[in-house]
Amino acid sequence: MQKVSSSRTPGSAQGAFKFKYSANFEFCDKTGADKLSHAHAWRQAEGNFTDLATHISKGLPWMPALLDSGSNRKKTASNYAEVIAADIDDDWTIQQAKDHPFVAAHCGLGIESSSSTSERPKFRLVFRLAAPGSWAQSPAGLAGGCLIC
Repeated sequence: MQKVSSSRTPGSAQGAFKFKYSANFEFCDKTGADKLSHAHAWRQAEGNFTDLATHISKGLPWMPALLDSGSNRKKTASNYAEVIAADIDDDWTIQQAKDHPFVAAHCGLGIESSSSTSERPKFRLVFRLAAPGSWAQSPAGLAGGCLIC
């Protein structure tokens, strides 16, 4: 099970904003991983960082991008996002990330990976995009693969 913590307080202004993301409500802790890419496995969800943390704490998968209607989970079908996630492996501890001024000011959620250890910390930082919309049309769209983490 993943450990979930918010780098911002639940009552903070950023934590109150709702955003859209893709959620899977059927498969827990990668059980049935062979079916995770199927279009029927993903639904559009809307919530704030507390809602997302609750979803993740149940072991349910999520992804920042919304899939094109009826599409399987793949990079070319992930063309819209309101949040973005950065995976951090081995370089920082969660506490070091929380102490970083940019992360402290802008990160809405920190998620420790179930495979994280004290020797090899692994976690994901989730940020709300300032201008959500079509990922494919944004300058960062070239890195669209990171939306399917």
